Amino acid sequence: MSEGKDKEAKPKESTDIQGLKDLVDAIIPLAREYIDFKKEEFASREKRLGAISRHNRSLTFALLAFLTAIIALMSFLTFETKVSSDALLFLVGTLTGYMIIWVQRLIFTPAEEEPSE
Repeated sequence: MSEGKDKEAKPKESTDIQGLKDLVDAIIPLAREYIDFKKEEFASREKRLGAISRHNRSLTFALLAFLTAIIALMSFLTFETKVSSDALLFLVGTLTGYMIIWVQRLIFTPAEEEPSE
């Protein structure tokens, strides 16, 4: 009787092992595709952050040059007594506050949200 049970158990075990091998063979290509997708996603995020950084840097330099020109012009006009020194002080204070807030937003940006499709 035990010989009959052994013969019945062997085919079932081999079909279970074969089924498991088929499952693994089906999952491997999908896993490779998923890994490739994640690599591409990481590369695109890295490229996007690089572009954002270059944009912020160029915008910062342009804004600093513009503000320097305005302050220099106002200083010259104040020196020539065309504008009061209170106006120069107000302008410099306003621009300084604006720059502090702007730089703070650049440095402490909230977590980046995924763009909606």
